[in-house]
Amino acid sequence: MSSASEFDTNIKLLNEAIMKLKPSYNNHIEKSSMNKTIFVVIIELQALGIYVEKGSINQSNTPPTDNNFDKEVWKALKIIENDATATDIAQSRFNKLFQEYQNEILTFANINQ
Repeated sequence: MSSASEFDTNIKLLNEAIMKLKPSYNNHIEKSSMNKTIFVVIIELQALGIYVEKGSINQSNTPPTDNNFDKEVWKALKIIENDATATDIAQSRFNKLFQEYQNEILTFANINQ
């Protein structure tokens, strides 16, 4: 399976888990203009214990000033958003991360057969 198709499959499974775990957060993601890669980075950060609060993502060209959002995280999001190579790397990192957490994700989503 290619990295991109594995990524798409993993995102679909993860979305199912998130809809059951955090419906309000998922609705915010779906209604926002964030692209899939930004979403993946947020989920990757969550898996590492860093939570991006609803509405705290700054899409402008200036780093956020509030203490709830790490400026380094913001910079990383901007780099990945604007760099196709970084996007590929982010997808690959996410695929590896997904495999690591796959059992928990599938259990939460209640979709493991």
